[in-house]
Amino acid sequence: MLNRACLVLGLAVCAVVPAFASDTCESMDAADRALSSVHSWADLRGWESKYHACDDGYLAEGVTELVASTLALRWETLPQLQAEFAESSAFRPFVLGHIDASANLDHLDAVVGHARDRCPQGYTALCESVLTAGEQALAEAHEHHSGGQQ
Repeated sequence: MLNRACLVLGLAVCAVVPAFASDTCESMDAADRALSSVHSWADLRGWESKYHACDDGYLAEGVTELVASTLALRWETLPQLQAEFAESSAFRPFVLGHIDASANLDHLDAVVGHARDRCPQGYTALCESVLTAGEQALAEAHEHHSGGQQ
């Protein structure tokens, strides 16, 4: 990606000064170790803040499983999740984006059921967002599973 300075100053400057140097993953190993220490939504927000550039490949799959399993098995933490969304505008799309078809299908089923049937009072908008993401993930997962079976 080129930033506006590159467009104005010419491509030679871009080769010397990367446009988004801060968006590179400095250490997958450090990000992996940190991810294995995440035990709460606050921990995950801290991980996302520090290692957002590492959210790819096996680490992204680990985040997806963490998000899906936490929502499936610890639904009562939804108020803490909402509180973390209030702390960072980037965290909501990060979490919702990790409710995806690569998650455990049993966890996705549970997340959809919780969002539909167990939404705490005052959390309707969050539950609707989780429900939409979960339903889309399940539809995509079922499409992948049935895609080769004609």
